[in-house]
Amino acid sequence: MKKRDIITITLSLLLIASAIFAIYQINKVYKIRFEWYSPVKHCFVQDKRIVNKSGKSITAFRDSMSFNVFSTRKEFDALPEKLNYVKDIISLEDIEHNIFICGYLGKYKSAEYDIRILEISQRQNKVEIFVNVSGPYVENEKNYEDYKEYEYKDIIKISKSAFYLYKNLVLVFKNRDGVELYRQKYFIP
Repeated sequence: MKKRDIITITLSLLLIASAIFAIYQINKVYKIRFEWYSPVKHCFVQDKRIVNKSGKSITAFRDSMSFNVFSTRKEFDALPEKLNYVKDIISLEDIEHNIFICGYLGKYKSAEYDIRILEISQRQNKVEIFVNVSGPYVENEKNYEDYKEYEYKDIIKISKSAFYLYKNLVLVFKNRDGVELYRQKYFIP
């Protein structure tokens, strides 16, 4: 073999190795760190979440449910009335550096309902948000008829720098079983 052939083979192998590495990096899944609002501590925390796993997982988007995403003052001011509690929690300075996701399930008497954002992962511009969304079995719901209604909601905060590669995102909300509940396109200004 000539020296030129050895150099050509070496360069070809390096090119193939770099292409494989690039494909791996493109398809890599990144876990996104976030903070959730604790009504007990009255602040955003990164503690491990306690999740209500009793009841059945909700597999279809309900009329009372909503997922709202905002990262600008204009979006913050346009939040629906049922999310007015958010305006007492979030400062305007926080909005400049963070993205907020609010999950709202509705008002129910049963303690077996739950909505909590559990995990966020990103592959390219697709962001999967896993949410524990559960409700009681039909036979258990009758046990709570004498209880007062409770509002089920959740809010999380993500640093805008977590999405440094992509600004046009596709947010896919899934329940704990992996069933897609809701999909939204979002642009980070």
